[in-house]
Amino acid sequence: MRRPSGRTLAGVSVVVTRAREQSETLVRALTDEGASVVALPVVTFVDPPDGGEGVRRARGLLSRGRYEWVVFTSVNAVERFLGATDDADALGRTRIAAVGDATASSLAARGLLAELVPEKASAEELAAVMPETRGAISQAHSSRERRRVLFPRASGASDALASRLRAKGWEVDDVVAYRTVSAGPSEGVTYDALEAASRADVVTFTSPSTVRFFLELMQGRRVPPLVACIGPVTARAATDAGLRVEVVSEEQSALGLVRSIVENLLIP
Repeated sequence: MRRPSGRTLAGVSVVVTRAREQSETLVRALTDEGASVVALPVVTFVDPPDGGEGVRRARGLLSRGRYEWVVFTSVNAVERFLGATDDADALGRTRIAAVGDATASSLAARGLLAELVPEKASAEELAAVMPETRGAISQAHSSRERRRVLFPRASGASDALASRLRAKGWEVDDVVAYRTVSAGPSEGVTYDALEAASRADVVTFTSPSTVRFFLELMQGRRVPPLVACIGPVTARAATDAGLRVEVVSEEQSALGLVRSIVENLLIP
């Protein structure tokens, strides 16, 4: 593989598999380091199987104060659950937890404050910093019914967060807010993009779904020799799919992933 000059990725081609509407920060960070970016957005997002009925019902319950917390584990969950709302009172008195800074920023753009954001952006850390409920009942929410958490998520997403919250005594209602599906030509998955990806030096994955759909779409084409993943969950999915993962970004953000790629390529 061609090595970067100085602290840049000059001469290195990097595949971005993230959905097109979510890839801007990653693409900009890579190009700022001098990389040549191959855009191959292998996933896109569509409505849940029930057409959004569960989301509408959950939002109605929120407006009536049925939940003490709502937890968001991605920008996509925020956007799909809240839609275009920018009403700071949209969630009433419900407290908000966000998995990381990017998710918290998406909420802030709608006038909503995430009062609980773990230092490390992961579902495991979010569950760890959520308070326990067993024992004394909250003074602010004395009714047992109020000891409930709403968790908007993707269809087929891991239930690890919900399980950890239930172990802490919470009643968790998870609602499917969207589905992640394979992208097609209209999203940028073209023959030329696939061929360019097969000639690249690095491929980046930001979720298990990007791993799955990338490999399905490549259909036996060459996979770039350096596989870089955001976080251990995505890295595990890539390893389970038979890929050798060289880079795992501890900081689960686009900037953290790019820094990890640079550090890996600068090793003599």
